Amino acid sequence: MADAAHAPPRRRDDRIILHFDYDCFYAQVVQNRAPGGALVGRCVGVTQKSILATCNYEARRRGVRKLMRISEARRICPDIVLVDGEDLSPFRDVSKQLYRLVRDAIGPAAPVERLGLDEVFVDATALVDANFNRILARPAADSRPSLDELFLLSSEGDDEPRGFSYDARACVVDDGPALDLDAKADAVVWQFLDPLPLRSVPGIGFKTSSLLSSYILAAKRATREGETAYSPSTKGESMEDVEPKAESEEGSESNAATVTVGDVRNFPGMSPRVLDDILGGNKDTATSLAGNIPTGRRVWDLLHGVDDTPVRGGRDLPTQISIEDTYAGPRQGTLRPDAAKAVSVELHKLATSLLRRMHVDLTQSAVVGDATAPEIHATDTKAPAAAAKHTSRLAWLARPRTLRLALRPQMPEAVDNRAPDNYFARMTRSQPLPGFVFSLATPPEQIVDRLVAGSLVPMFRKLAASPTWCLSRAVEMI
Repeated sequence: MADAAHAPPRRRDDRIILHFDYDCFYAQVVQNRAPGGALVGRCVGVTQKSILATCNYEARRRGVRKLMRISEARRICPDIVLVDGEDLSPFRDVSKQLYRLVRDAIGPAAPVERLGLDEVFVDATALVDANFNRILARPAADSRPSLDELFLLSSEGDDEPRGFSYDARACVVDDGPALDLDAKADAVVWQFLDPLPLRSVPGIGFKTSSLLSSYILAAKRATREGETAYSPSTKGESMEDVEPKAESEEGSESNAATVTVGDVRNFPGMSPRVLDDILGGNKDTATSLAGNIPTGRRVWDLLHGVDDTPVRGGRDLPTQISIEDTYAGPRQGTLRPDAAKAVSVELHKLATSLLRRMHVDLTQSAVVGDATAPEIHATDTKAPAAAAKHTSRLAWLARPRTLRLALRPQMPEAVDNRAPDNYFARMTRSQPLPGFVFSLATPPEQIVDRLVAGSLVPMFRKLAASPTWCLSRAVEMI
């Protein structure tokens, strides 16, 4: 029997969480936007920079894989249709539509939370409990099969029940390992989780999976070479005794794909304390000191399929709007002669995308004459004068307060086969968001020019010592 330090976490099975994951999301959005179904049945890939961000199943059947270089994808599948996916606006718009579709179908009785662009979680516990109580309360004369019911989504006070027909006697399981449903709950969950790559577990991101994968691979390498496997729980060595060799981001991604949940969970001596040592975490805080890396206890729970995080009902308005991009900067301190101009150009592109997102996410049409509609000028300054007499105008639903610029330096060359400690660190600077950004009468191009020259370029100069950076910008509503 495992001691308390290495014991698996206790499981709570009193909630029912539904998980929706939109299949091949980016490629499906591209296909559905094509006029007349022109891309249906064809190989489609969505590109970002020089790689294939994703592709549809027609392309995958031909051997194309996501994160593949564009040149390689074209070599494998010459007739693949490649669509630029740098502008995420169409994908964000569809994601919001699908989220609202699920939320409106479920009703107010269950919280619905969106994760990223293509995942939605629904806490259906209250719905299931309510329907179970309805079945138990059914008159004895009603002989309908108890497992073939109308799944009611009505909330208290609804005049008419609404829902959909569901036959619980038929259970459809997606392709995957056959599960022994007669086993105990823990065994079933671990049987499902153990073969999965670390990145498949919600809550374990790139940073966390890279650190865990590097540790596991380094320990296995040491064992093959005749050394004793490192285990901080039983020895007094420091992490430096098994420091893995520096990996490139591409190499780390590959390692994260080869190390599975079972490799980490079943590693000799593994425990929350060991995970804290690997991740450089602080056991007393929700996240580690190295960015947003979760604590060892949190990762230990996730590796065992335990997550008590509540599903939080989403809001129509985002808490922040952010745009970011990555650039290949110069190595060894060499600077381009036009570096300052190049920075300004990229900031201009990002600011344009940011303003477009603010208009899409934070404005709505307001009927003129409505007592609740604020005084707003017409936004389309290029339209004829008659447009100003239209019966609806745009109004801001919310006004963000803070403009934040964040830079992450490009990873320098490794020294003595060791990656720098602050590779994942971001440098940030904030200031109040200028009020002119909210003008709906000023052409967007003028707003962007003023924002870049008056705010973003000065903020960048205070942050960056060289143009080897990953640049992001966020507007937060604080």
